[in-house]
Amino acid sequence: MKLPQMIRNLWIFRRLVALAVIFGLALFFVTSNREPVRVTFPLLGSIDSKSGWVMLISAALGAAASWLVLTFRFAWREARAEKQRAAEATSEARSAGHAVHDVRKEPGTTESGGAGKEAAGEDR
Repeated sequence: MKLPQMIRNLWIFRRLVALAVIFGLALFFVTSNREPVRVTFPLLGSIDSKSGWVMLISAALGAAASWLVLTFRFAWREARAEKQRAAEATSEARSAGHAVHDVRKEPGTTESGGAGKEAAGEDR
């Protein structure tokens, strides 16, 4: 295989190569930290394990919790931004003099609350 094609294949599979490197480092970390530890959970009991596994699992759980919090935060901001965009669009339409349909108002009334043309005595 020629060198340019090998480099192109590495670039195509760069995420897979990066994942393999991360897993290799994790495996090295777990095997090099073999000190026995006891993890005690309130109301659940205790677990005896090696320190490498305990640290690796706690890091993975922390990353998962961070991902959940960031996802919730992103969704919350998007919902607030959508609500704000809708309010701005409504206020811009009102300031431009366009009729804005408001479901809270009764038919035949204007924005100021007064009656429409029928009540004002205007005929067609």
